[in-house]
Amino acid sequence: MNNADQPAMPVPTVRFDEESNEITVMGTTGLTKREHFAGLAMQGLLAYTGEDQFVGDLAFARAAVHYADALLKELGP
Repeated sequence: MNNADQPAMPVPTVRFDEESNEITVMGTTGLTKREHFAGLAMQGLLAYTGEDQFVGDLAFARAAVHYADALLKELGP
């Protein structure tokens, strides 16, 4: 799994065994780092431009993903 696909703030998925009272962590869920960084970039882009129309929304989304990918590349594995 590369850095971009790892969870940004992992939420554990657990299983509770009532007989033994043991909790087993099965894995994690949550937004990936790429999704999280893209959301933050989108927030910044929209706040900076003051854009309140649905004009160029795909361009903003693509730019946000581009900036997220650039940050992840800079951060490395």
